[in-house]
Amino acid sequence: KEEWSVRYQYPGAPTEESINDCYFDSSSNTRWCEVDAAYYNTGCNLQRIVGKDRFIFWQSCRPKTCDHCSCDCSSRCQAFDILPLQGRLPVEVTLGQLDAPLDNSFKLWAGVIAPNCTVGSSARIRDVCKFCVACCNDFCNAKAKNEGGFDCTTTQVSGCSDMVHGWVDSV
Repeated sequence: KEEWSVRYQYPGAPTEESINDCYFDSSSNTRWCEVDAAYYNTGCNLQRIVGKDRFIFWQSCRPKTCDHCSCDCSSRCQAFDILPLQGRLPVEVTLGQLDAPLDNSFKLWAGVIAPNCTVGSSARIRDVCKFCVACCNDFCNAKAKNEGGFDCTTTQVSGCSDMVHGWVDSV
């Protein structure tokens, strides 16, 4: 649903009066949206929450654009989710500029930008990369190709070469 509200429906519910599209719930570190109840029990992966005075049907989602992410393309190689303000992106966000300066109070760390989440990599193919990590991988790689400078997506920049927690070139 494009515009909806779950205010006061359950403990920990978003407090926004109106939420637009894909909501980032910082209490669970997941994005989700309300969906039509008609899809419940149809095989679609939905969850049903019993609210204070209604049922809420929701599922996890991905935003329509990468504008919901903030990228640090420096040698720190970090990706951040942008926390919603009243259910929407803060006005301080510059659309299309994923590396624009943004106050830390709007950002939540999403992960490290590294080779295992570039297009065609094993983790990206298996869809295990977080949304903003994948967005920042693409953004920082394109930025390095166009402008030169540090590229977070080249081998070993993250310093994590162990197979359990880091990238793997041979998979």
